[in-house]
Amino acid sequence: MKTNEHVGKIKGLVNGYKSTYVIIAAARLGVFNALSASPMTSTEVATHINVSAEKIEPVMNALVHFGIIEKKNGIFSLSEYRDVLDPDSPLCQLGYINHALNMSDKWRKLEETVKSQEVSINNFNGITGQSEDQTRAFLQAMNTNAVPQAEYLTSHYDFTDHKFIDIGAGYGTYSMKVAKTFGTAEGVALDLPVAAKIIAGNIESENLSNRVRVIGGDYKKDLPNEKFNDAFLFAIIHQESVAECRKLIKSVFDLLEDDGKLYLTSFFLNDNRTEPEFSVLFGVEMLVGSQNGRAYSHSEIHQILKDTGFSAIEAVKEVPGPATLYVATK
Repeated sequence: MKTNEHVGKIKGLVNGYKSTYVIIAAARLGVFNALSASPMTSTEVATHINVSAEKIEPVMNALVHFGIIEKKNGIFSLSEYRDVLDPDSPLCQLGYINHALNMSDKWRKLEETVKSQEVSINNFNGITGQSEDQTRAFLQAMNTNAVPQAEYLTSHYDFTDHKFIDIGAGYGTYSMKVAKTFGTAEGVALDLPVAAKIIAGNIESENLSNRVRVIGGDYKKDLPNEKFNDAFLFAIIHQESVAECRKLIKSVFDLLEDDGKLYLTSFFLNDNRTEPEFSVLFGVEMLVGSQNGRAYSHSEIHQILKDTGFSAIEAVKEVPGPATLYVATK
């Protein structure tokens, strides 16, 4: 009966938080760290992380049900999820899981946010007002998206002899990948001062300080007065209102040489603003976690780029992860 299906779907959606907290608890308790060393029984894991075996085993059994870990003859292992749960993997999602926990506090205030139109923070990037350690943790969490996207960028586009600017550079991943892949490329990585300090350290550790200059500043007022072949706006525009997004993209347009390219990513919606699921929920996350941020539709960003003066505008949906890459030529 349809009614039973409807009841089941509502219950499934409402109970979604349970799987979230199972994964978060396992990550924070150190279950994945323990299993990254070797397969273990629940008792061995409990000893490793200093908890009760009786209490941790139901959590681990739930992870098996989700398909995240395996259980054979009472032995648990990471199996095929090792690359995203092993702390030593560049694709490790443990930082993102901690970020999800931080955001869950804001999600619990969704009703209050809708009623009051107030938000808990002023800047979604999580950097404003935070310590260097907090900022580093946030940037590392976001870096799990940047690593595969930077690989895609440098394997599909040529930056030989190019000068680029990476706006809201985060962990510096895109700047470093471009500079390392193309030995004649050079550029600027700009982010807020607390993030810029971290970026500078990362770039220095890769011996790229002579080709990637770091600027600690606000992209709304501290963009350099120089020209570039390429500009990167990765996971930035959803922090801004439509008016601020237009201003930012116009500022970037003015930075580019003729035939220069803007590379831009975000989590875009269909024109009905109801698909795909990740982007729909991300739009709600912008409501609870930013002052004016939003999820943009494909038609909205295309129109903004066109109105700004960009000519050839390409949407690349094959980029790794839920984001879409737009490449627009001046």
